[in-house]
Amino acid sequence: MLGLAIDRGLDLVQTARMLAMAHVAGGDGYIACFDAKYYYWFWRPYRAIALADTDGNPATEPDPTWAPLRTTPNHPEYPSAHAAHSAAIARALEAFFGTHRIPFSLDSRSPGASPPRTYRSFRDVVKDVNQARVLVGFHFRNSDQEGSNLGRVIGRYVAEHYFQPVRPGSPRSR
Repeated sequence: MLGLAIDRGLDLVQTARMLAMAHVAGGDGYIACFDAKYYYWFWRPYRAIALADTDGNPATEPDPTWAPLRTTPNHPEYPSAHAAHSAAIARALEAFFGTHRIPFSLDSRSPGASPPRTYRSFRDVVKDVNQARVLVGFHFRNSDQEGSNLGRVIGRYVAEHYFQPVRPGSPRSR
């Protein structure tokens, strides 16, 4: 996100505000999501696929050999926390910049990570996250969609209720 601040020419106060909006929204997204995860307590694909013959639906067949591409997180599946977090941040950044159509790049600091990914908008990141979580085998598509819906609501709420616009000349703008 610091790259966004540099690319958009934000000063120190604007950068702090942008980061605060994004991280408060993202943190609240995680809190709401994990509350929902332990309320619904839904199984992950690696369990559901292997045990499909126990779901009460005669049209599903198990595949005990199926495995996700990575080690699955050890908490309930629904809704997707990564989707909720990403969508909450995206919505907060939309509110900060007044548009979702801001091109930017994201990179990973992990050793051996892929090269930076470039996006045309904040919403494109959320789509990418949702697709990746399904493809790696961590989530069902609906869980990503619902996680994103939850994150969008939270990001909007945070921006509208906790980060009111600052008017020039007001005590908060000094």
